[in-house]
Amino acid sequence: SRGGVKWGALGALGMCGQQGSVGGGRAVRERAGVLTQVLVLSERLVLTAARHPMLMALQYVGALFLAVCLGLIFRDVGDDLYGVQDRFGVLFFIPFCLVLLGMSSLPVFRDEIALFTHEQANKQIYGYPAYFLSVLLFDLVMVRTIPPCFFAVISYQMIGLNSGCDSCLLTFALILILTNVMSALIAMAVGAFRFSTAFSNLVGALLALLFALFAGFLVSKKTMKKNQFPLYLADPMAYSYEALLINQFGHQLTPRG
Repeated sequence: SRGGVKWGALGALGMCGQQGSVGGGRAVRERAGVLTQVLVLSERLVLTAARHPMLMALQYVGALFLAVCLGLIFRDVGDDLYGVQDRFGVLFFIPFCLVLLGMSSLPVFRDEIALFTHEQANKQIYGYPAYFLSVLLFDLVMVRTIPPCFFAVISYQMIGLNSGCDSCLLTFALILILTNVMSALIAMAVGAFRFSTAFSNLVGALLALLFALFAGFLVSKKTMKKNQFPLYLADPMAYSYEALLINQFGHQLTPRG
């Protein structure tokens, strides 16, 4: 059961501690090292995810489904005007999908706060750095790294993006991973305020829409500068979109720009 996983991890941490003594001969258990705490807490998160795999399944299956759909829709785009338009569109849509997928991290800290408070109040077996580091490593590595690779492995090849540039594929994958990680970190920050579920989802949806609006595809950066409204400077999707465009078209520029 889920409770067995949680308390089993706590028992492991307790066993890792060393016996000490204080005045009067009373034995106390010292807290395990930070690395041990991170490893045990990460193991608990992995076991919990394995027994409740819906979140990871939705992330993986959703990203795989979108990658295949985009590959089929934009398959073998040409180099004419319409092909360039399609490339701009897909390079905008992929990071927007990853921003939306990253918003699933909204309840990460909000849902764990009750368990964390209970364990800190009663056991104090692990510290704050170990807890937050283990949560970040699990969510960012296992949930946010693999789904973007589906777009790089499937969509990139089917669409024919930079077919003559081998290193561009790795750059493409790295940009997508960083985009997903950044959106997940923003979602975690929103969830850390412990708003209600409805309000947190509303804030997350509004942020995703604002990121898409100011990314530079729907409204040009020149227009935003002209109107003294440069919100793209605080938009992580704007940097992602620009990096993808440079990766796609940068090598095609002439020496005169």
